[in-house]
Amino acid sequence: MLGAMLADKVAELERLYPGSVGIREGRRVKKAYWILALVPTTLMKELSQLLGREATLATSLALQIHQYNGPDREGVLSPYRNEESAKRDVQILIDIVKEFLSRYK
Repeated sequence: MLGAMLADKVAELERLYPGSVGIREGRRVKKAYWILALVPTTLMKELSQLLGREATLATSLALQIHQYNGPDREGVLSPYRNEESAKRDVQILIDIVKEFLSRYK
């Protein structure tokens, strides 16, 4: 979804990520196009910032959920002390994604 939302920002991506990257069979593509197609996890926060505050916050939440490995009562290894807390964040993210999608109909 992030890649689709960034599709109209190709010129900005080309400025931020100049150069090219190698792909299969010795072919090369512009780095900006490669990033747009794959949206690497390591760049998601940075890319979402190009879309504004809401996208940045939603991406942060999505990445936090992505790293979830189960509840941690002490809150040392996970920000979620129980499953219910994790489920609430997942529902919040679903609601945000639905809202974003409604804007792109």
